[in-house]
Amino acid sequence: MMEMAKGKRESNRNGTWKKVTLVDGSIRWEVRVLVDGARRKKRVKSKAEGKKWIRELLDKSDIGQLERPNEITLGAYVSHWQDHKKDQVKPSTLKDYMTIVNTHLLPAFKTRKLKNITEIDLNTFFDRTLTDKGLAPNTKRNIRRVFSQIMEMARKEKIVGFNPVADIPPIKGADTNSRKALTIEQAKALLRGAKAYYEKKKDYKSANVNIYPFLLLCLHTGARLGELLALEWNDIDREHNTIAINKTYTKSNMVQTPKTINSNREVSVPKEVVDMCFSLNDGVSPYVFHTKNGTHISQHNMERSLKNVIAFAHLPFKVLFHELRHTFATIAVSKGEPITNVSSILGHSKTSTTLDFYAHSTQDGMKETSDTVAKELGFIE
Repeated sequence: MMEMAKGKRESNRNGTWKKVTLVDGSIRWEVRVLVDGARRKKRVKSKAEGKKWIRELLDKSDIGQLERPNEITLGAYVSHWQDHKKDQVKPSTLKDYMTIVNTHLLPAFKTRKLKNITEIDLNTFFDRTLTDKGLAPNTKRNIRRVFSQIMEMARKEKIVGFNPVADIPPIKGADTNSRKALTIEQAKALLRGAKAYYEKKKDYKSANVNIYPFLLLCLHTGARLGELLALEWNDIDREHNTIAINKTYTKSNMVQTPKTINSNREVSVPKEVVDMCFSLNDGVSPYVFHTKNGTHISQHNMERSLKNVIAFAHLPFKVLFHELRHTFATIAVSKGEPITNVSSILGHSKTSTTLDFYAHSTQDGMKETSDTVAKELGFIE
């Protein structure tokens, strides 16, 4: 870190530097500089990049082009926030954030000065503007979350005195912990439908017949959609019947590291499921699930295949891929499997996460518990 001369903080035009090591082991430099009475900071990959940023700030300051804190608008600040987020979240996550910003926040607040955005403005925005658009409560919750992140960073950088979004009540109707799961009978019906679809369509080159073994893996491993789409043949240990989950294929068609560090895991799979997968190995692609050209199957196309199966089998319910992950976990927990095992298979960093999501009581479960206690106390046989 470079030292500043005593009593000359205002003239510190070289900046102060802090070395930061990210989770993946890469190095960044966090540089701070005081310009026009405002402290500004940025994370950069090298000192050269940081020095260039400082020079640009000073050049703008010298010719009066640098916005003063009290004049900064949301539209001007968002690009700075976006640069900061690049080192904190995955590209696919940042893309989702920016979709929210560009679709909802900028149309309403782009030219508004950050310091002038009030709780009244926000209440009107969430209660009226977004409601008039017919947005679901969970969508409004996500918009609130991103907006709060932006304003919180502005607060920490002393651009605003407080984060006004923090005082907005939680979005009514937003369900943060809902985890839908199929019943065992529904899961069996889905697999029967997928198998029938496979048998009828397996000779059709245009049909995605991979959907049946894909659903088998979903329901027997609890793996996420992107994790299985990224699966390669060399990730499968046929001798020990395990699969290594170490990457994911995103909605934006990129292969990247899994959601968290703990998402890198090895999962046991029934031998019959492994054999079913290997029956599809035509040697034309390194990917277990691939198009006829050997490339990755997109999340959109696999989701469409699932809908085709449901329509083909005339199933009386709808299902999303993530609900199959919940189905695996719910069945495992309800059958008394150790929560530590379930947590490891799902790739959760803490067992408390698994418990929060899946250890919910059911009427049958509560009756079993009540009957067990009653038997122990001698009230029933």
